[in-house]
Amino acid sequence: MQIDKDFVASGYLDGSTACACAVIGDEAGYEKIICANAGDSRAIVVKKNGSFVALSDDHKPDRNDETKRINDLGGKVIHWGRWRVEGVLAVSRSVGDARLKPYVTAEPDVVEYTIQDDDMFLVIASDGVWDTMSSDLVAKFTLVNSCKIVDKRLEVDDSLLRWIARQISKRARENGSSDNTSVIVANLQRKT
Repeated sequence: MQIDKDFVASGYLDGSTACACAVIGDEAGYEKIICANAGDSRAIVVKKNGSFVALSDDHKPDRNDETKRINDLGGKVIHWGRWRVEGVLAVSRSVGDARLKPYVTAEPDVVEYTIQDDDMFLVIASDGVWDTMSSDLVAKFTLVNSCKIVDKRLEVDDSLLRWIARQISKRARENGSSDNTSVIVANLQRKT
């Protein structure tokens, strides 16, 4: 919220979605993830079997709770190619977007997730990835590509996780994304 306040005070009228995760633990291993999200950037946990757990829920204006929040503030959700706040913005929460305050807020949803033994990776990506790739596809893509970097003891070589992130970004662009395709892939496997 402070970043939003500072950004708006700077005079810039544009904005950005935000998704931030903190992985908490000690030398023995990771214990939990705290995820804060405002907008349609997204975070998922990829499990060993290729399934995923969503840590965030996209803030789109056509979500019932978001439409109600916007309408209660006197704003409108209008369909202009897709559902948009005041017919302009296709997300209902972001940092900035001063012209659409108070309808567009930076207040994040915060989720605390306890890391399980079968959790492999945390993937955080901007909306340009999720516009062309489902969470299920990203999870399977991450797991399949990780097979190239897992050694015989089933330990992940962290130095190559950046390569997986680049491959996800590349695939999103190949699928037609013209938006930002930033990706972070983090190893969640417990240290032995």
